[in-house]
Amino acid sequence: MPDNQFRSRDPKFQNQKDKYGKRHQHLPKTGRKTIIPASEFQFDPVNLTCICPAGNTISYQSTREVENGKTRVHFEGRLLQCRHCPKKYQCMQNPASANHRKGSGRQVSFTIENKRLRTTRTG
Repeated sequence: MPDNQFRSRDPKFQNQKDKYGKRHQHLPKTGRKTIIPASEFQFDPVNLTCICPAGNTISYQSTREVENGKTRVHFEGRLLQCRHCPKKYQCMQNPASANHRKGSGRQVSFTIENKRLRTTRTG
């Protein structure tokens, strides 16, 4: 019958973890890279314009309705602007995406509240 606890009892393997380390020690860290947050971008909700931290105007993409009567406005940096930007590595999650023509620039979105006019009827 196989003994899967053999190494834990044998004195020859006593210092094995110190010498070779624990298993799964070399796995890459998970998580996202910290980048310049969207709050650093200058967003104008009236004109629907956005300026990045490097001073470039980034393009308006779309407006979408989200829950609770709010609207989300999406912007994306132009490829040639982001490709040659000195802040590309601090700003983009994947800076290499700006280097090829099928890639994209930095994307940000902002939530604005809809201001619906309520009309009241008088009878």
